This record gives sequence, structure tokens and C-alpha cells, in this order.
Amino acid sequence: MAALALAVVAAPSRAADQTWSDVSTTVNGLIDEGVSTFKAGDAKGGKDKVNDAYYKHYEITGMEKQVMARISGARVSQVEMEFSLLKKAMTDGDSAGVDSHATTLKQYMVEDGASLDGVAPVLPPRPRRTTTAPARGVRSPRPSTASFRTAPTPTRAATPRPARTRSTRPTTSTTRSPAWRSRS
Repeated sequence: MAALALAVVAAPSRAADQTWSDVSTTVNGLIDEGVSTFKAGDAKGGKDKVNDAYYKHYEITGMEKQVMARISGARVSQVEMEFSLLKKAMTDGDSAGVDSHATTLKQYMVEDGASLDGVAPVLPPRPRRTTTAPARGVRSPRPSTASFRTAPTPTRAATPRPARTRSTRPTTSTTRSPAWRSRS
């Protein structure tokens, strides 16, 4: 009976027919509620909704563990940081920061839910990069190493080296031989 109780407590509370995208939609709904509550003038209530999204849904459903195991630990750190920054912006009364962090966090949730479900997320288009990459198969030129030097390399003094002499040791040993050679 104790083993059954332990199994029930340890199992995530995500329903069997619920997808990770469903969990992310629920988390995003709570984040939206928190932002609305904050904009209505209740920063503490907004933070409570964000805490509910994190503690009662992102962690309890097992999404955090799945993201860590199947996507990366760095991604979990990013998500946790966004939750933290969102709450900090609410505490500071920074409406623009709240909007920015809420948007980023909701995008992370959508991406992670879709990735865990094995589908491509439907996201708004990202802005294009302004720099161009070299054509495929074309290498960009390497910078010369001279441009990285800070000072010229000092030259050696022109002192003559002593001439090498031959070793005084004989090249073959006539006095001793290894023990294994002496046995016949």
C-alpha cells in the first residue's frame, strides 16, 4: 500500500491524454492572467499567478524534468530565469519589462511543448539577420597572425653557439652485455 502511495505521489499530474503543448497552453494562460492582474494594479496578485504557473504546472506536471532530460539543462535555466525576471519586473513596476519577459517566456513554453510532443511549433516569424554568411563551400579568409601581435618578437643576440662534440662513450659496448644475451 505504501509503494502505491509513493507511486501516485511521484507521478506527474499531467493527464494521460494531455500533451505537452496543452501544458504549455495552461502555463501561458496563467502567465497572461498574471500580467493582466499586474496591469490592473495588483503586483502581488500578478506574481502569485506567475508562481502558480511555475510551481503548480511547469514543475508538477513534469514538464521541467522532461525539458531537462530531452532538450537541455540550459533551456530549463533560461525558462527559470525568465520566470524570475518576470516577477522582478512586476515587483519593480516595470510594465515594459513585464511585457517583454512574458512574451519571451510564453514563446519558450510553446517551443518546448512542441519539441516534447515531437512537432514543429507555430511561432511568429523572427526578424532576419542583417549579416550575410559566405556561400556554401566558400571559406572566409583567416586573419593573419601578425594582426594579433601586440609587440614585435624580440630577436636573439647573435652569439655563436659552441660546436657540438662527439660523445666520449663508445657506440658499442664491449665490456658488458645484457644478461639475456649471455644465455645460450
